[in-house]
Amino acid sequence: MQDRHITLFVPGLFGAEAVRCTSGALDGLALAHLERWLARSEQHSCVPGFMEALFLLFGISAVADQDLPVAEITRITDGVRGDGVWLRADPVHLKPDRDRLVMFDNCELLIQPQEAQQLVREFNAVFRDDGMELFAPHPLRWYLRLSQRPQVRTRPLNAVIGQDVDPNLPQGSQAMAWHRVMNEVQMIFHSSEVNRRRQLGGKPEINSLWFWGGGELVSCQSVPWTHVWSNEPLTQALASYSDVKVDGLPPTAAEWLALSTEGGQHLVVLDGAVKTGQFGDIEGWRNFIDAFVSEWVSELSSALGEQKIMSIRLVTDAGFEWRITARNQRRWWRRRRSLLSYVQ
Repeated sequence: MQDRHITLFVPGLFGAEAVRCTSGALDGLALAHLERWLARSEQHSCVPGFMEALFLLFGISAVADQDLPVAEITRITDGVRGDGVWLRADPVHLKPDRDRLVMFDNCELLIQPQEAQQLVREFNAVFRDDGMELFAPHPLRWYLRLSQRPQVRTRPLNAVIGQDVDPNLPQGSQAMAWHRVMNEVQMIFHSSEVNRRRQLGGKPEINSLWFWGGGELVSCQSVPWTHVWSNEPLTQALASYSDVKVDGLPPTAAEWLALSTEGGQHLVVLDGAVKTGQFGDIEGWRNFIDAFVSEWVSELSSALGEQKIMSIRLVTDAGFEWRITARNQRRWWRRRRSLLSYVQ
């Protein structure tokens, strides 16, 4: 295989705070290959944050004082067309926990199409005269069309799951207006027949919308990728927007090596550690790291030595990345460090 390069984007590689604060979090994990990668290659700074790093991999940076343009990217893939300003308005369940409301993972809601459309109709009946229109093309990804861009900064839904909602509410000059909108949505949804039926069926209510990702989409730089491999929806949407071939993530590096028959730059996004961080799932994170090392790092190390690939770039959401080559992996004098020492 001529001139084949792979970039691995691994958000959550270093675990959440709960992992880093747990004594013995790495006990029993076979990390030699991964720790040699990091020790023997050059470490560089990169933008921290899952979405920030992901967008920059596709040459898109946020406009000053705006959100990243998540809604503008994903609505195209979801088939939502039309002029105006767009926000993600994802359906969520807020769960009381003592004196706070905690964001529930909306993947667990199992929203049916007829439920979504009824809630959309009820929302639009109240808010259409205010210049808002809600669309629900996908069970988990809903969209709000506005006539003007809201003067707020928001938090991505994935960053709020498992967290107290209050400190993550919209901020900015119009923040209070959007807090009121969210309160009114909660009242509308609470009285909806959709949630009455869900209560009777023992299902969590769809009791709010989470507004986020309404930044302006500016022209992006040229994208280097020959092929993108990912199961993560935003990555797939960015690849489609960038007109780059995209396929689902192979389970292992061995399968990726067999499938990736063309040369050039390949982006592989392994996002399996993201949810473990949202819920402080230490065992889930350990399982991810164990599989990552055995199914990707070890196999790619061999492929690099055999010149089946020419380089590996490892990008994280912690503000660091590494470029790994056969040449720098021969730096045997560089001693391994513990994985978590890079972020402590």
